Amino acid sequence: MRFSETASLVRGRLAAWAATWKTAREVRRATQASPGLLVLVLVLLWLGCVTAVLAQPVGTLIPGQTWQDAADGPADPGAEVERLVQHAARTTPLASVAVAVLRHGQIIKRYAIGMANIERAQPATLDTVYRIDSLTKQFTAAATMVLSQRGVIDLDAPLSRYLPDAPENWRDVRIVHLLNHTSGFPHDSPERFPPIGVQNCGEVERSLRPLYAMRVPEGFRPGDAFHYSNAGYAVLTAVLRRVTGRCYAELLDGLLFKPAGLRHTSLDMLQYADPNLAIGYQRDAFDMGWRRVPQLPSAMGAGAIKTTLGDLAAWERALEGNTILSEQSKQRMWSRTRLNNGRFSAYGLGWFIYMTGDGVRINHDGVGWGYNSAFYRYPQAGYTVLVLSNTSARDSVADRLAGQIALAYEPRLALRKKPPKQATSALGSPFARQEGERDDPGGAGRGLGAERAENDEADVAAGGDLGTGNKND
Repeated sequence: MRFSETASLVRGRLAAWAATWKTAREVRRATQASPGLLVLVLVLLWLGCVTAVLAQPVGTLIPGQTWQDAADGPADPGAEVERLVQHAARTTPLASVAVAVLRHGQIIKRYAIGMANIERAQPATLDTVYRIDSLTKQFTAAATMVLSQRGVIDLDAPLSRYLPDAPENWRDVRIVHLLNHTSGFPHDSPERFPPIGVQNCGEVERSLRPLYAMRVPEGFRPGDAFHYSNAGYAVLTAVLRRVTGRCYAELLDGLLFKPAGLRHTSLDMLQYADPNLAIGYQRDAFDMGWRRVPQLPSAMGAGAIKTTLGDLAAWERALEGNTILSEQSKQRMWSRTRLNNGRFSAYGLGWFIYMTGDGVRINHDGVGWGYNSAFYRYPQAGYTVLVLSNTSARDSVADRLAGQIALAYEPRLALRKKPPKQATSALGSPFARQEGERDDPGGAGRGLGAERAENDEADVAAGGDLGTGNKND
């Protein structure tokens, strides 16, 4: 047991004793009970409080305790991971969950629990395929960066260069605004997205038709504020298809998947045809059982990829190298976005970026259609945590679990509570702030749970976000 945990338990017991003593005195005053009865009540109440302290679920915090108090991790982090996963699966509940922990690109822990297909009694394994929803954005962003490296696309060019038929209202939107969610576009298209097959390889004009109904809000200038937009990534995907003349899946396969050795990663056509694909579930209305979540078309490029733990581990190794993405590309992807007012969003290009007690955390999650996933990178500390699940969740359970697993290995990976004096890129090269620059909360409007809301290094920008940003993709 860690010293900090022991200290917290001692503090908890003392607090329990003080509370029970006060309660017992009040009971005696109210009932005129005998001293013997007082002692009995006192002992019973004290034992109850201590039991409550000791019964705290493994991996959670005792009230008053913070992870940053911890001096070191548990004696057996691997066992702690299993307890954390079991607790999340039991209490959420989750149909299944699979996790992996890497250190400097090498897997040091893998674990899977639950059912990938409840109707067929098919258990989840380390090779089970899951949809990753918005983790797809990092692949769309990476493909864009590769094309930028090759001179095919200019991140700072206006959309009109590649979409000359785009609405006049879009004239100030640039490619980079789509990548960092500052275009002003809504969360999703006001009109239904066409089928995945059409968005993947059909006429680009058909994919753009519902998107062209969107408008940048009046008085908003692209780059003014962060607003999470799946629709923006759908526009970006249409641009990539138009400039390359290739299908989206073919493009990712050639630029990323094959070079990185991802053999089980592909576009999910929403037919549940893959026998290794975990079925997306949610609890029924009365929490009496599981039901399948209908798979509907969503924004291409923002979601729709399926993969495995092993392939995501291979992708992490590719991210650590420079074979696919240059150092300059990664520097830009993993640097926080400077807004028009000089403040910073906590989002880069396809990733969120936060400061921890031991360097930068680069992360994203995927939520929707019966799936929940998280990809947490800690480049300075050398850890990566991957979480895949086939259960809808109001809040991103995968986010919370990934953070807890990271802390089991290194408690200093907790988010910093004070703003840094410099805005640091994920590659560790700080770029100087100008006087008066402040931060904008990248993910604060996206509704991803308390951990992001508590990251005090980002504050609300003037004018705020454009919406709540709750998503289902």
